[in-house]
Amino acid sequence: MVPSGYSDGMLGSVKPTDGSGNFTFTRGTDIGATRVAPDGYIEKGYENLLLQSNSFTTSPWGITSNASVISGYSGYDNSNNAWKAQFNGPFKEISQSVSSSGINTFSVYAKAGDTEWIRITTLGTISTRVFFNIPSDGNGSIGLKLDVVDASIEYISNGWYRCSVVVSNSISSVRIIGAAGDNNTNTNGEYCYIQDAQLNQGLVAMPYLPTTTTTSVGGILANLPRIDYTGGGGCGSLLLEGSRTNRIPNSEYYQSFTNYGTGHSVFEPNAAVSPDNTQNAYKIILNSGRVHAGGAVSTLAGAFTTGDIIAFSIFFKADEFDEVDIGGYFTNESARFNLTDGSVISQKSNVINAYSVPFGDGWYRCTVIYTFQNHVGNNFLYSGYKVIATSNGVASAGDGVKGAFAYGAQFEVGTYPTSYIPTYGTSVTRAGDDVDLTGVSSLIGQNEGSYFIEFQAKRLDEVYSMFSISDGSNNNRIQLTLTDSGTTPRIGFVYVVNAVNGFVATNIQYLVEGQTHKFAVTYTQSSLSCYLDGTQIINETGLSLSGGSFDTIAYGLKPSSTSFRFNMPVKQTLVFNTALSDAELAELTTI
Repeated sequence: MVPSGYSDGMLGSVKPTDGSGNFTFTRGTDIGATRVAPDGYIEKGYENLLLQSNSFTTSPWGITSNASVISGYSGYDNSNNAWKAQFNGPFKEISQSVSSSGINTFSVYAKAGDTEWIRITTLGTISTRVFFNIPSDGNGSIGLKLDVVDASIEYISNGWYRCSVVVSNSISSVRIIGAAGDNNTNTNGEYCYIQDAQLNQGLVAMPYLPTTTTTSVGGILANLPRIDYTGGGGCGSLLLEGSRTNRIPNSEYYQSFTNYGTGHSVFEPNAAVSPDNTQNAYKIILNSGRVHAGGAVSTLAGAFTTGDIIAFSIFFKADEFDEVDIGGYFTNESARFNLTDGSVISQKSNVINAYSVPFGDGWYRCTVIYTFQNHVGNNFLYSGYKVIATSNGVASAGDGVKGAFAYGAQFEVGTYPTSYIPTYGTSVTRAGDDVDLTGVSSLIGQNEGSYFIEFQAKRLDEVYSMFSISDGSNNNRIQLTLTDSGTTPRIGFVYVVNAVNGFVATNIQYLVEGQTHKFAVTYTQSSLSCYLDGTQIINETGLSLSGGSFDTIAYGLKPSSTSFRFNMPVKQTLVFNTALSDAELAELTTI
């Protein structure tokens, strides 16, 4: 595996060079997957929900009478793809019907003509409007704005701006309306220029994606293998995870959180650059006199039962205040973090584990894993966060200005947090990753062979994670197993021929969370030799293992196995159709 050797639906191999060793990769049709990109930022999938995004005279765009658009003008991108939009009369507009709910951002590039104003409106459960001042000198500003979460104007060059509005309601249409001034749509033939409209979910306008008759997606695609660079170092690994659900419906929209104690805090949207490298982090500001304040979430009844293990994570960054509490509000389910260094200050008795992971620029992903106590008895989960009015260990109080930054909240049922799953109005399930290669009997030794895998021991509570070569069934397989049958995580090995267990060892050596391991095996018709981190852990002779049939390589028990996936970061995998010597196995696996 190499970082450049992948595309949507394919994970490339270094050898053979003819492509016959390339793996098929599937995850499903969701865009809930993320990764840490080489630059250290979280990369997400996103979609331009508009059609004909830069063809304003083409359906489904509609133009009111006494308005017109003409193509062929110089654009912000040095193309001739901009449009002259002229308006004669009040509320003359260019519009498109859409259907989207949750958090959405509508954006369009605009340049002044003989008017320096333009209005953007969305219709739906709430009618919103924002007036933008777009003078040619680059000193643009926002005028009247009503019922939006936020609005922004970004100067590009040569008089062009990108104008954006963020809304939190269901949208039925987006509209670009002529304006003669602030809060003035009574145009009289005024014109301006427009280009490249986009509607995407989230709190910021993402990089523009052109569309025609269908929507367009970018970033992490549904079936794109995730070469993940968590921890830096310049070397990526293949991120493999099982299916998980983020139960928080608005993971980045903190105004949707119930204000913990009415009036205790103010939520300032798009106040800082987040771990995904966009200006979409919230600032949680404590009101005057408050010593702590925050936000809470509660899930629908029946979603949880007493004893469920909950993994709750939020990205935080210190500003004036540098301590936060995270977790359940009742019966000792929370922990407190220091945001200057990510350390855990304290944790309550029902917390199983609490820790943070640095994400650069002062950001930490703070995680609390706790046992749900069902304190109220209605199966609701009452949990959230509190920003504590403390700086460098000195307690103070809020003043309506000071606070801390927050981004990306996630609730999962499980004993560890998985990669961030963004949500924009409803809970999102990320499908599990499946990687396999079939029909490659020529690459796998039938009577003798070897394979090597380098992986990081993570998520050790997952039962029967494995890597295998097989005939696509359970009848003929040579598999590495990583198991935890309720005690201690350990590595195991299984060799099955013609549905008969030729060799099974399920309790070879214990694993340590987070440690990188190198494993290799050589098999012949009469022997097995396995090495882990330079040490031989299996040496069996006098076996009778002939008659196997191998044509499939899978990061799991078999292709598209939903129950037995290898769900740990993988650095590299090697498969040989000849038996390597013990000396070669030792050299391969030495850390």
